[in-house]
Amino acid sequence: MPSSRCMHALARTAIHRPAAFAVQRASYATERQPPEQAAAALINMFPGQTLTQKASSVVLASSVAAWLISKEIYVIDGEFFEVLALFGAYYLWYIGGKDGVKEFFNERQDTIRRVLNEAREQHKEVVKERM
Repeated sequence: MPSSRCMHALARTAIHRPAAFAVQRASYATERQPPEQAAAALINMFPGQTLTQKASSVVLASSVAAWLISKEIYVIDGEFFEVLALFGAYYLWYIGGKDGVKEFFNERQDTIRRVLNEAREQHKEVVKERM
């Protein structure tokens, strides 16, 4: 059972959320795609070339899930949803940050390369002076 402080915080944030959700709903309403395109995108998400292959992969996955649940090998509980939310957050973090991280490491690699090349040139000059 959550503490009263936690419940108060939840109640306080719930008061402010409807306005934020209304703004989000309004922005989503203008960006909505036609139902035909949405259905085609959903169907194309599944593996396979034809509609039959796509349907068979969905049926196979759902039958395996049903078998696992019926044999009590895999039981969905609260922890499953926590893990699902955590991996979802990691996925969104990865998708959003991957380009920035690539750019950072490419710049870092270029900086190291430049410093090493400058050191190599300086070393060549010093060796030529000593000869």
